[in-house]
Amino acid sequence: MLTHLFITVGNGAVRGAGVGRSAIERAGNDMQLQAPYLTDRGAVDEADALIREHGDEAGFAAAARAEQFRVLGNHIHFARWRQIERLITYLSIDTALDTVH
Repeated sequence: MLTHLFITVGNGAVRGAGVGRSAIERAGNDMQLQAPYLTDRGAVDEADALIREHGDEAGFAAAARAEQFRVLGNHIHFARWRQIERLITYLSIDTALDTVH
């Protein structure tokens, strides 16, 4: 499951961490981004659609949708769009994120 995977954005090795940690952590000089939790295939499809439509601004579009749902008090859709935003950020990194088979 992807909820335990962390990647190194700075220089250093890939590390693992448990659930319940913050999305971005600092370990020495390395900044690490937690892999997003995906509940279904629809999140990937939504992320793909935003990337195709908005390009480099796709993360901002997902964040705007999340904020709209937060203002409406819909915490379920707010959390879903935050995870889609994280997925878009995760997909935008050009290096291998884990073991490549």
